[in-house]
Amino acid sequence: KTLSFDTEKPRWEALVLLQRDLREIFAKLDKRTRNKVRKASNSGIEVVKDLNKNVNKLYNFVSKKDKKPLSFYKRMCEKFEDGVEIYYAKLNTETFLITSRRNYEKEVEYNNSLAERIQEMSIDDKERNNYLNKKMESDKLITSYKNSLLKSTDLLKSNPDGLIIAGAMIVKYDNAAYLYTDGFDEEYGYLNATYLIKWQLINDYNNQGLKYLNLGGITGDFENKNDPSGVNETKLGFNATITEYIGEFDIILNNFSYNWYKKMNKK
Repeated sequence: KTLSFDTEKPRWEALVLLQRDLREIFAKLDKRTRNKVRKASNSGIEVVKDLNKNVNKLYNFVSKKDKKPLSFYKRMCEKFEDGVEIYYAKLNTETFLITSRRNYEKEVEYNNSLAERIQEMSIDDKERNNYLNKKMESDKLITSYKNSLLKSTDLLKSNPDGLIIAGAMIVKYDNAAYLYTDGFDEEYGYLNATYLIKWQLINDYNNQGLKYLNLGGITGDFENKNDPSGVNETKLGFNATITEYIGEFDIILNNFSYNWYKKMNKK
């Protein structure tokens, strides 16, 4: 159990305050969050709202973590009607190929320049070692970009019209929007599609004049910068305001059974 997920409902939630200039909102995002939003966009990901509210694809992305049946999400759409919106992140495979090729070629050019500097006789050992370290990092990136180039080439052949890699369900109520659930295809997690979805939601709901976008529950361990779940980094990176609720209380209805339970589970 984490500091906040020891109850059925989260005690802390992250709210992005809207009704502001979008440039101001973006400037105040965490630097890593801004970079991930840009990376997703530059990779060819396009965020679209599904007017038909088809939740089948969304279910594939969220079923492992939410543990609810597909029928639940369909009922959500039926009961809330216009209050529910479905967003998907679609990878433009042609743009993805172009970006992958550009990254690979640019890194190869940089790597060659480092190799030339290393061979220069005029530099001292300290400077040469510095260039060697940079080249080793560049070598790793070249391998990564090459794999991405091969993958993007195959993707364009198999999915010329694009590929949906992430989705989200949002509930709009009382002049606010609530991110009910979101998920992504783990194979393309490195493209940060859900970051771009959240930024698109901020854009859309800010333009609609809503007060805030609730990104959902976060852990209460705010001092832990290396939260393994990544929940806090993903949500607080959007310069979210933390809201704390009162939590949960237990009403003891049978003192004998309760005391016996505590005794048997005493550590």
